[in-house]
Amino acid sequence: FLYVGFVGFSAPVLRAAVMGWLVELAPITGRLVRVSRLLLIAAFVFTLWHPWALLYDPSFALSFLAMWGLLTWSSWLDVRLAKLPEMLRGAISSTVGATLMTTPYSAWAFGQLSLLGLLANPLVLPLVPWAMGTGALALLAPDMAWLALPAKGFIQLIFWFAGLTRLLPWGAWSNVVIGWEAMLGWYVFLWVAWRVIIRHFVADRFAPVDRSSPAHPSVHV
Repeated sequence: FLYVGFVGFSAPVLRAAVMGWLVELAPITGRLVRVSRLLLIAAFVFTLWHPWALLYDPSFALSFLAMWGLLTWSSWLDVRLAKLPEMLRGAISSTVGATLMTTPYSAWAFGQLSLLGLLANPLVLPLVPWAMGTGALALLAPDMAWLALPAKGFIQLIFWFAGLTRLLPWGAWSNVVIGWEAMLGWYVFLWVAWRVIIRHFVADRFAPVDRSSPAHPSVHV
């Protein structure tokens, strides 16, 4: 509640807050946590409070789509990139998952298409917890200005990494014209592709193994 009061009642903040509250309340009520269901409940609660957000609030749509990308494509990519260091793997999988789900909507709503976030986000995401942590520390003693210097440094570094993308002559396009039919078509394609991939992914991970075969002398669970 304190965090929501600090940063305001915007759609992404309330979506995250409702999901967080439900996660904390689930064990009390004896319910198992299923994050995809909590995302739908959070979206439903927000649209009850602000019905027009469903059609006229891009921040709500982008927050919902990005979170859906994290729950689906990012989770799958995180497993496929298991050989990479954890921080790098998380940054790459989160960036690709969120970008896949938000790009069609961004092209339709804003007429812009950018893939530069695929380069900037893996550099920026590891810095965000440090910026938030040092910023929270500075709030404990607002009269001591020097406590805010670490947070200021991390934030400036984030903006510096983001600004590097402006030096690239490619990766961003404006005046993109895409109708809502094409946008929905892309989401249908992404949903079908996800269902096919996850079906094969689950089949590969949990396929039965012939214990008597010399090629499979043991089974690892």
